Amino acid sequence: MLSVAVFVFVGWIISVCLHEFGHAVVAYWGGDTSVKEKGYLTLNPLKYTHLSYSLVLPLVFLLIGGIPLPGAAVYIDVKRLRSRAWESAVSFAGPAASVLVTLLLALPFFLGLAPAVPNHWIWEALAFLILLQVAGVFLNLLPIPPLDGYGIIEPRLPANVRSQINGWSRYGIFVVFGLLWFSPEANRAFWQTVETVSTFLSVPMELAWTGYDLFNQWAAAMLVSLIVIGVVVQRVLPNPLQHWQEQGYQLLEQQHYEAAIAAFDQAIRKSSTSAEAWYHRGNALRGLQRYEEAIAAYDHAIQHQPNYQVWYMKGNTLADLGKYEEAIAANDHAIQHQPDSLNLGSLRGQLLTQLQRHEEALITYDRLLKFHPDHAHTWIRRGNVLRHLERYEEAIAAYDRAIALHSTDYLPWLNRGLALGQLQRYEEELIAYQTAKELAPDEATIGYALSQVLFDLGRYEEAIAIIDKTIYLNPDLYQSWYLRGLILFHLMQPERALAAFDQAIQIQSNDADLWIERSKVLHALEQHEEAIASYNHALHLSSKIGID
Repeated sequence: MLSVAVFVFVGWIISVCLHEFGHAVVAYWGGDTSVKEKGYLTLNPLKYTHLSYSLVLPLVFLLIGGIPLPGAAVYIDVKRLRSRAWESAVSFAGPAASVLVTLLLALPFFLGLAPAVPNHWIWEALAFLILLQVAGVFLNLLPIPPLDGYGIIEPRLPANVRSQINGWSRYGIFVVFGLLWFSPEANRAFWQTVETVSTFLSVPMELAWTGYDLFNQWAAAMLVSLIVIGVVVQRVLPNPLQHWQEQGYQLLEQQHYEAAIAAFDQAIRKSSTSAEAWYHRGNALRGLQRYEEAIAAYDHAIQHQPNYQVWYMKGNTLADLGKYEEAIAANDHAIQHQPDSLNLGSLRGQLLTQLQRHEEALITYDRLLKFHPDHAHTWIRRGNVLRHLERYEEAIAAYDRAIALHSTDYLPWLNRGLALGQLQRYEEELIAYQTAKELAPDEATIGYALSQVLFDLGRYEEAIAIIDKTIYLNPDLYQSWYLRGLILFHLMQPERALAAFDQAIQIQSNDADLWIERSKVLHALEQHEEAIASYNHALHLSSKIGID
């Protein structure tokens, strides 16, 4: 009986290590090189197995309910991953590793190598361990946080949905346990599925449940021993640096930035050369918008261990400060380490566009599309650059490519309409905006653009109906009030037009064009003194910004 318990215990620990190693190695391939620095690319359970979450808690659940909880022991920095697809792949990698372990363990039964009548305890132990593995895989693939099944679909969920669900993630395991423990129907359906799969792998169920009985007689004693050993190991082999870093990671993930900074400061006191602690300290400072301090922290990280992610975050932070030239320089350092990175290429293109260096931005996007030809947003950004360069036909072609790749995104349709408007192809522009509005009916910029083209076409009544709805949805967009004033003036309603211009001026008082249009309306209302004052104010604003 003791042999069975030890075999199952050791086998489960090894499977947990392989499960977590699967997460870590795929995260490393996907761009999170920090997993190597944290020591996760190893099968040593002391490196990445949390005693409570990965060993004690699963054993407790095995003891009281026979439910094999998966371990949770590696911290993945999802911001470093190249795409949402990689985020899903990292979550899927753990269960995939567990499936491979299960298939390897079941091989003797599947190939008929096990005796018809068991002649050794190893067969009961192996059968029960396989049953646990199958149950663990199915349990872990449930789409409930914090299980991996939820992690696979989470990147595709809207941000507001993710935020709501993640707020309850700490209770997910207990909800699952409650269902399996207190709902006979759920428990029966779960274990019938597990037994069906195990039987398909040629594992005899009588053997597996005999193994469970033998294991259960020693599991309590092993749990007590494990706790004692864990306490001794923690006292004899303390790792304060890893402790503070792990605590900092968790606080950073929960957006408790001040507490995270304090934890990383403790880690830095233990090892001032820890690039990882400096890097994440910078991220926490950035979360508090303390950008100058964040840059200093990133510089420390670069000094001790430069990598593309630190350079990338430094570039982002410099951009937040409006230091675009320095941001490009930092981003270029990052690109040297990771030339095919989608995030790095996109940031470089956006920074160059911000500096109106459109030709260089176009070269950047063209280069990026060689690595990622199916990335719709890069095609949109390429189209925007071409539009700035007044190469409207090419811009339209870029937007068409984005639409072909992601037909439910309103952005390429909106930008396609803007390019068509520059070519005075108003009817096509109208169709583009109407399509965009069907995809995003509450997006204010679409309502404004649609009203503008209807105004250009002389369809004033339709234009005013749409701009009124746009203003209702977003009353703080001064351009909408401005356009409303123009439309009303053309509809020969100067009093209402004046009210619209005044509302726009309350939101944005330093737009000279607004004051000029207001002057025209006042002139039409024969309020000449006020009209002259409004013109004078427009002239004052124009001289301040250097307009002729």
